[in-house]
Amino acid sequence: MTADRPSTTTVVDVATLANRLDLMGEIYSTILIPSFRPDELDLLTVFEKAFTEEPCSKDVLAAVDEDHQVLGAAIGDWDERNRVYLISYLAVRAGLRSRGVGTLLMHDIRKRWQRRDALFALAEVDDPEVYPISDVGDPVARLRFYERFGAQVLDLSYTQPRIRPGGGQVPGMLLLVFAVQPAALVSTSPPVLDASILASFMSGYVGRADGIEEDQDPGGSPTLGHLLSVQGVGILPLGDLADG
Repeated sequence: MTADRPSTTTVVDVATLANRLDLMGEIYSTILIPSFRPDELDLLTVFEKAFTEEPCSKDVLAAVDEDHQVLGAAIGDWDERNRVYLISYLAVRAGLRSRGVGTLLMHDIRKRWQRRDALFALAEVDDPEVYPISDVGDPVARLRFYERFGAQVLDLSYTQPRIRPGGGQVPGMLLLVFAVQPAALVSTSPPVLDASILASFMSGYVGRADGIEEDQDPGGSPTLGHLLSVQGVGILPLGDLADG
């Protein structure tokens, strides 16, 4: 525990709570909207619908204090077919960053992908060379945070697919990777991720805002188009980027 972290911070699994819809609304309005650009953020109805699915492939975790105020949240999506876990969102209430709340959430979300025996976990983050410090966060500080949990970066130009109706793609991103199992590698020295696994994961991601089940136009996603054309993607240390 850090010296400044609220002393009774607890991480709760929102899907298991009777007031999950109200709590999800609070997370969305007070944590997610201030921390992400609109094109990066799913609609609130997407999270609400996930609570009705069985089994639920979305993990929604909230860090709360003794008064049940939400201090931060982490949301993960599990792709069972490809055994890939995406840390979709992890954010802390403004004014509470660097006080240990994010660390608590990250420890818990890591347990989720470990429990599922994921081949690897992913996170989409701003490239500091493209995005400066802004109201939605500090890209370099975010990289340093994830580096503490063993994050590496994939050697590719990453564009987040369009995830909401009327929204757009988000270029200039980095795709971080965690805890890569040997079965997901085509080479270990240097480490190279099997592009076919990542492409299969991305094919289910691309086009979901339109309700498309497998993307029929990979040219619409520059990242997916690239992945379909290569055998592997290099895995690079994050240190140089995190040092800014």
